[in-house]
Amino acid sequence: MRTVTAELSQRIQSGAQEIVGALRQAATGNEPLDTEDLTDLLKVVFSNRNQIEAAITGAIGALDQACEKAPDGEATMALSCATWLSLNTQISSSAAYAQVHLARQLPSLPGTASAFERGELSPQHASVVIRSVEYVVRGGGDPEQAEALMLQEAQERDPRDLLRWGLGLLHRLSPEEMVADEERRHRRRYLRLSEVFDGGFDIEGYLDPEGGATLKTALEGLLGPRPRGDERTPGQRRADALVEIATRALDRGDLPVAAASARI
Repeated sequence: MRTVTAELSQRIQSGAQEIVGALRQAATGNEPLDTEDLTDLLKVVFSNRNQIEAAITGAIGALDQACEKAPDGEATMALSCATWLSLNTQISSSAAYAQVHLARQLPSLPGTASAFERGELSPQHASVVIRSVEYVVRGGGDPEQAEALMLQEAQERDPRDLLRWGLGLLHRLSPEEMVADEERRHRRRYLRLSEVFDGGFDIEGYLDPEGGATLKTALEGLLGPRPRGDERTPGQRRADALVEIATRALDRGDLPVAAASARI
């Protein structure tokens, strides 16, 4: 078995050196490449990197299965696959967990797995597709339809934009769940304003998307561009803007008398 491992390691190292050499030649070679040539080269590089990432994910999946089969966690000293991977490859625990989760979920999404293997998806794209489909399934939606829509959008969107689009996918596929989800978030709203020992106040709270967007729009409207010489931190500017909103509401005099008297 060790002989096979050594042979595979040698093949990986040899292939990696070929890639590194070609990229260094492109960056510092005697014949400089123009923008178009470098862009075309990088498209090839990124596509192949995605294929490598897909193969790595497959190997992590094999490691995960081997860990599960080992009696009493003997092979990994009773550590989870993600923790074992983190310790042995010097990646963060969160990154290791994400890698293992991706490896576990990909087999249930063959379209995503195939696109990943062809180099058409980055690992970030694949993870976003999986996360969005899971969200749809929990809401009672159709996973195949969700996957197809996500893969179509992934062709034109970066992972962050795809995630934002995917968060609204359940709403499109299951309007009833959308209403229930909005109601759940609305019920979560709260604002806690508590006086502390020095006379100041701590603020803590949560707003649903509509309420949060309303407050954000009001704050940004008051903040505007940072004035020259303004040394306040962004947090201080937002705090001042929130107080300004309250001050303007009180100064207009259209609040109920009981509420307005609280200012005195």
